Amino acid sequence: MDSQEREGPIATATAVLAAWLSRAGVTARVAPPGGEASDPPAVCVWPVAVLPEQEVRSTVGRGQLRLRVRYLLTVAAPPAGAADLFDRVLLASLTEGDVRVPIEPVGEQVWQAFGLAPEMGLYAEVYSRVARPEPRPPLVRQPMRVDSTPLAKLLGRVIGPGGVPLPGIRVVATDSGAATYTDNRGQFAFPALPEGRPVRLLLSGKGLDLVADVAAPSAEPVVIHCEIEEV
Repeated sequence: MDSQEREGPIATATAVLAAWLSRAGVTARVAPPGGEASDPPAVCVWPVAVLPEQEVRSTVGRGQLRLRVRYLLTVAAPPAGAADLFDRVLLASLTEGDVRVPIEPVGEQVWQAFGLAPEMGLYAEVYSRVARPEPRPPLVRQPMRVDSTPLAKLLGRVIGPGGVPLPGIRVVATDSGAATYTDNRGQFAFPALPEGRPVRLLLSGKGLDLVADVAAPSAEPVVIHCEIEEV
């Protein structure tokens, strides 16, 4: 069996099981039970269930999938050779690793599902943890180019009826996403916005929802009048 790492939790778990059996001196192949005897004798590995992982008790983020893949292990070999291979699997299960061999009988219904008479078999379980794949950024195929844009400061003041300053108004420059709030005198400032370009401001707060267009940042503060009642 090729033990090269593959993508996906079941394929990855199968590769882990194959490598584990190889270290135990057992030849393995991915095949359902009931196959012809092979030379040399081999253990047939076949996934039969995906189970929730039980050993991990910590909180798991949404970006990770944790599970156990259960395999049915049978042997394509004469009875004497089968016992030797199963002994190697059981002895290997005494060591720590990513593979668990639960000692439980293979039910008659399992053999019936494969159309076989009951025979000797073992289960093996492999824990698999798969993180959500991160998107790969596109390759840069051209030299990097840096464009510089002159910046300018934009000062402003928000006032209500009668020239009363409005504090606590949120002001957002929609093109850049920069945001600030008016102070106790109704004043606000954006330290760096593109120079010479129109600026659209979104004002909100105190029941206010207003859009104001500024021709371009300049040295003179802009005054925005809001016809609302102070609350």
